[in-house]
Order: sequence, then C-alpha cells, then structure tokens
Amino acid sequence: MNTRLIIEYFTGNSAMGYTLSAKSDSISNSTPKTYRQAVKSADSAQWQEAIDAEIQSMNTNDVWTPHILPIGRKLVTTKWAFCPKHDIHGKINKYKARLVARGFEQIYGKDFDETVTRLSSLRLLFALSMQFNLDLQHMNVETAFLNAKLTEEVYIEIPQGVQINNPYNRLKLNRALYGLKQSPRAWYEDIQKSLQSRNLNVCKIKTAFSSNTPITT
Repeated sequence: MNTRLIIEYFTGNSAMGYTLSAKSDSISNSTPKTYRQAVKSADSAQWQEAIDAEIQSMNTNDVWTPHILPIGRKLVTTKWAFCPKHDIHGKINKYKARLVARGFEQIYGKDFDETVTRLSSLRLLFALSMQFNLDLQHMNVETAFLNAKLTEEVYIEIPQGVQINNPYNRLKLNRALYGLKQSPRAWYEDIQKSLQSRNLNVCKIKTAFSSNTPITT
C-alpha cells in the first residue's frame, strides 16, 4: 500500500491522502530522469506529446533564436525534467515535460546580474491573511518565466528533440528559461510592469506586494 492510500485509510479523506503524499508519490522509479529514458519508456507516446508541447510553447513565445556561438562566450547546457501529474485518486492525468537550463554553469556579471527569492514575502502574506481574516486566492500562469525578456546575452546548447538549420550551432535566448539564475528577477520585473499598467501600486517596503490603493508599509 503506498503513502497516499495509507493516509487516506486513516483520515477517510481521499483528497487529504493525495495532498499529503503528492511529493512522495511523484518521486517514482518509473519517472524518466533523461530524455532518452522518456522516449524509450513504456509511456513514450505520452512523454513525446509532452515534449512536443513544451517545444511548441518555446516557439510560440519566441524563447530563442538560432545562432552561432560567439568566440569567448560560455555555453549553458540544458536538460529535460519530467513529472507525471496525478488526480486525487493517484492516477496519472497529465504528463509534464519541462526544458530547464543548468543555471549553475552561468558566470555572475557576464551571464546574469541579479536574482530574487523572497519566501519572506509569502510568510508575511499568510500572516496578514490570518490577522485580518482575509481570503487568499491562487492562480497559475502557464510557462510564467517565458513571458519575461532577457537583457543579458545567454546561449544554450541545442536541446534534445529540437532541430535547427545549418549553419547555426547554438540557440540565443530571448526570454527567461527555467533554471537560469536571472529568470525569477526577469519574471518579477515583467509582471510588475503589467500590474502597474493596470493601476496597481507596488508596496515600498515589500515590493512583491501590489494593491489598487496606495501602499506605504
């Protein structure tokens, strides 16, 4: 009996069982670790469909441009990450493939300048919602980082499954690919411009917060 079923047995709640065990259930030996494993697996058709959807998203969002790597420029490699999505009963209802950059290969000051990770903002948001009895709502932005444009020159290897024409041998990124050091910052700046264009004010103390009324604290 897996973790989800054990929790469901003791709580009597299938949704609770799924929620509490989602992390452990998603880490499965059958989940491909590489592109080759995905296309050779028993679920290869489903994984290939997920890979094609991700590549199509890259093309639609103009994420890259075929290019020749300039002399002296460092190349950032990429990898495919795979994750099956489950329903509340633990059955796979979606196959997800995501192309990510190996950001640890980037050089500060050349490939990126700033990064941002503000978990404290989330903690403050949760605390305020409890204190003032506010309802929290959550939304998901599909391929969020791909909406943000890069200001730095970043070149990546041609990912497995992607075909480009000669004489190009690399891809120059136009947008923030998942895994890049500066992607969170680029996405933050992009979403803030969008919010401000809709007359939402940025908090001066916690810039992750925006409101339709002026915020000073």
